[in-house]
Amino acid sequence: MIDYFASSVRRILGHYLREAGFDELAESRTRMTFSRESVVVSFAYQPEDLPQPWVAVDIGLAEPNGLRLFGIWRVVPAGAADYPMWRFFDLTTLESVLARDLEELLKPYASDLWSDRERIERVLAIQASEVEDRYLADQRDADLQRARRAFADGRFQDVIDAYCQVAPDALSASDRRLLYISRQKT
Repeated sequence: MIDYFASSVRRILGHYLREAGFDELAESRTRMTFSRESVVVSFAYQPEDLPQPWVAVDIGLAEPNGLRLFGIWRVVPAGAADYPMWRFFDLTTLESVLARDLEELLKPYASDLWSDRERIERVLAIQASEVEDRYLADQRDADLQRARRAFADGRFQDVIDAYCQVAPDALSASDRRLLYISRQKT
């Protein structure tokens, strides 16, 4: 763990955030979070990325059930910043990364966002939709794999049951063929 992370965030970014109306909300060894009313901004690194982690910059809302956050990369134009590649390995490089976060991310992209709760909610809704879509796609893929294994094992009713969990237009020609054969066998 890095014992200087929170103090570095406070030293490099704290003044700017205080001027923008933010107060410290929470601190841990890997995350430093600031809030202004219900809007939060958070800086963190993942210990599993050691020895050269990067600083994740998240924005979101504090709600009764906790924080809902999204990565600032969602509001940065493609190609405008390659910040996940800004890695650090000691105090000096962390300070450099935090200074870049301030100049290249917070000032040009986050400062307008902080005052637009509706935009924050839209970005959070898009993120939630993407998570749901990914979950459904993973579930569909699992159902297809289950059906194909059942067919290979000769469990034709299980094939039918698994394929019935998948939307018909998501079935490939070969999956439709396996379903047809399974229906003929039962």
